[in-house]
Amino acid sequence: KLTDIVYSKLRPEQPIDTNIVLINTGEFPKKKIGEMILAIAPHGPKVIGIDHFLLLNSQDPESDSIVAKALATAGNVTLVSKLTGWNEDAGRWDSLIHSPQVFSQYTQSGFANVITQDFRTVRIVTPVESVGSTHEVSFPVQVTRGFDSAATQNFLKRNNKSEIINYRGNWNYFLAADTDIGSYSPEELEFLRGKIVLFGYLGRYLGDTLSLEDKFFTPMNPQYAGHTDR
Repeated sequence: KLTDIVYSKLRPEQPIDTNIVLINTGEFPKKKIGEMILAIAPHGPKVIGIDHFLLLNSQDPESDSIVAKALATAGNVTLVSKLTGWNEDAGRWDSLIHSPQVFSQYTQSGFANVITQDFRTVRIVTPVESVGSTHEVSFPVQVTRGFDSAATQNFLKRNNKSEIINYRGNWNYFLAADTDIGSYSPEELEFLRGKIVLFGYLGRYLGDTLSLEDKFFTPMNPQYAGHTDR
């Protein structure tokens, strides 16, 4: 845990990573996410990652149709999967859950399970997990593969069971938005060209410290000896 002190107190200030664009989905409905993907796809993001399970809605088939069309149109989307049924004796997971095929058929996948060494504090990532008779890479590794396949292959060749995460900073160390990015003009959307675009829930708004849904502590927390929600 001494690394927590290095990250939170001793390391020099890190520059903003301009390769990654965070889109806070907040309270947006699934249909809106599909519309945003349709809007940004023509502007050439290198890869789009969606940190949501996309579920079918029998009450709103139009929404499902828009999302499926968006995923097919973009052609470079990674969705999350979920590892289930850890088998201690075999040292592997029993199965994998994906979004329904109407969505997943157009996408790649990577597991979103957060595997920690400490309660709610994330310091490591496991790049690959064994599932049944096959393997699944993590969501961030699959997204990175779409951005730079050669670098990702070199990373996986290290064959480490786990890797320490080299944190840069909070959401404000990346390009980020929590507005309807689909409403931007074509000229404004050009900044997405060649970028990693990540859709995910970051709270009701960027900087929301009250919502704890799907949030974990990291070594970047300024109070390293007793974590706070800020």
